[in-house]
Amino acid sequence: MKSELGKHAGLDDLKANYGHKLDKLWRAIKESHPGDGLDRFDRLIAELDRFETVRYPNDYMKHGAAFSIDWSPLTLTSEQQEPSLPRYALRIADIDALVARLFQVCQMNPKYFWGGVGAATREAIEFQNNEVSNWL
Repeated sequence: MKSELGKHAGLDDLKANYGHKLDKLWRAIKESHPGDGLDRFDRLIAELDRFETVRYPNDYMKHGAAFSIDWSPLTLTSEQQEPSLPRYALRIADIDALVARLFQVCQMNPKYFWGGVGAATREAIEFQNNEVSNWL
């Protein structure tokens, strides 16, 4: 998203105006690409934005949290997690779909971003990724 916004703003402007504020970045991207079907990712962006708090672990180190990373949609039941814990969940397939759509909408070449990755990174990117066909 910053690469796209950087087409019209300097790096200092990006840092000052957006920093790590995913919600602000997302609003700016959607404003610059209205009608491109990005609304369907609003919930995912909101969930990803919650991970900002993970960078500062004081609360969850003190009180706990439930983390999950899945490649396909999976809902944890109350038997699998403590109901009072904050829940952080990543759905990799959803993130792959978002990244693929951003490459299309922003008219960016995924090979530029992924072309020089090593074998282990390539394997991780390809793992259960339905969107990867033109990335590498």
